[in-house]
Amino acid sequence: MQTQVLTRPTGEQWQSVLRFRQLPILAETRQTLRQTLKSPALTFSSLTPIIEQDPALCWHLLQLAAEQNPDCREQLHSAAGCLSLIGLQSFVSLVKHLKVVPSQPETDNERAYRHAIYTAHLAGNLAALWARPQSGNAAAVKWAAMLAHSVLWPWLMTESSARNWLHRLSQGDDIVSASRTIFNGSEATWLNLARRHHLPDMACQLFQPEHHPDASGWRYLMKHNPFWDGADRRLMHQCRSPQMLVASSAAMAWHLHVAPESRRSQRWLRLSSNILDRRPEDLMQQCRQVQLQEARVRNDAFASGLAQLASPEFLTYDYPPVLPEKPVMTEQITSAPQTETPVMTLTEETSSAHQPDSIFTRVPQKEATVISDMEFLKQLMLQLANAPESFGDWHYLMEGTLKGMTRGIGLSHAAILLPDRNRKSLRTVYAEPAEGPLKRLSDMMIPLTAAPLLNHLMGKASTIVLNPERAEKLLKNTDEQIRKAMPKHLFLTSLHAGQQPLGLVIACNDGQKEMDERQIATCRQLSNLTNEALQTMRLNRERQLQVNQR
Repeated sequence: MQTQVLTRPTGEQWQSVLRFRQLPILAETRQTLRQTLKSPALTFSSLTPIIEQDPALCWHLLQLAAEQNPDCREQLHSAAGCLSLIGLQSFVSLVKHLKVVPSQPETDNERAYRHAIYTAHLAGNLAALWARPQSGNAAAVKWAAMLAHSVLWPWLMTESSARNWLHRLSQGDDIVSASRTIFNGSEATWLNLARRHHLPDMACQLFQPEHHPDASGWRYLMKHNPFWDGADRRLMHQCRSPQMLVASSAAMAWHLHVAPESRRSQRWLRLSSNILDRRPEDLMQQCRQVQLQEARVRNDAFASGLAQLASPEFLTYDYPPVLPEKPVMTEQITSAPQTETPVMTLTEETSSAHQPDSIFTRVPQKEATVISDMEFLKQLMLQLANAPESFGDWHYLMEGTLKGMTRGIGLSHAAILLPDRNRKSLRTVYAEPAEGPLKRLSDMMIPLTAAPLLNHLMGKASTIVLNPERAEKLLKNTDEQIRKAMPKHLFLTSLHAGQQPLGLVIACNDGQKEMDERQIATCRQLSNLTNEALQTMRLNRERQLQVNQR
């Protein structure tokens, strides 16, 4: 196949993208808002659905809310939350001054930008549908999945060559390798752009390799469901994290738009099925449901990939390449699809030969504030007591509690055990750090009938501190293998939300070292605050469900 010369962005172009803020909203969004704002029965709840149909407007709303309330950035995980912070008057002023992209775009860049906005909305709806109902984080993951796409939007509005990324997708490339080929940016560069835009942590973590499986993990997920065999606890923990849901929906949305029946779409369907522990048939049905919904909202079957599905032949939405007007001395890149690479993280780094000019020395960044372990624990407890909703969902709250026990209190290892669906056994879902004295216990599936002490803690909320004498008495009827795996000095407490225990928190020191009285007392205090925070989040979610049902 004939080779094509595609230019790579320079450091100056990256600088221009970092500074660009004039993202247009959809013309129909402004028209709908004008009509809605005239209504005498106007409420925030009537505005929110309109705002969420335009991810570009969500982006502007987030920028304004984050700039006006810099201390509340972690709480900005929905359009309703941002709107309540800035107020109606500021919102009206914002919409009046924003540019719009016409319903019938005049340029290829505007057309590509519109499709990017549609695809972001598609990704958000997929993420909300795939979010587990019991996690209560559907709104947050929808928000993060929509805005994760926003790192591409400035490129589409400022550089025509950015459309080559879409061309690569239409030629069968994956979003990761296409990004590496076209944009020439490392994960640090993309992360800098995401943080400049005040994107939620779930979106920023797409560009942080430590939050994703390594190459062997992705290869495993292509063929296996980690929840079936339970062999790799770390991979299970990563799959349960919200950012993996955001990553799956973001990638799936783009491939559904370009070629919904392509090899790439099927690949991400398998990955998403194993990551989410769902049947591929169920996910496919939900994809079609969201595609149909998007086509109706946009009055455009090509935007969601529905038109490609209706074709009797295999059809791809073709994006032609953008070639430089003059020959340039640059790398030759074939337009044929690249061979698959084993690494599939959304943060894969390019080689140093293709890095853009350094942009971090010219853009002043705030230095990270290093806080002491005690200060960290104090801030964590204040956040649990006063602002539990700021954690976003229970996943981050659990991680925060374990870090509080290890980093803040100084214990060597802490873990959270959760029951299976029938509450017949326990397994470790969260651990901090991954390796430690609780590792043997964490690798087990613990039947509650074989561990009466753990069964007692799962039946009635309570706290027990083991020492060798108490362990000999309380673990007398415990299975020998489980008893040997449990340290002799161990802190155990029930995890609950004001109701029946949800799981257990356990913590200990290295080398059978005894916990001092200060550590035990602080563990009790931290556990109580965690349970109160979970109860607050549960009650808030129940109230929200009641409001939505009215």
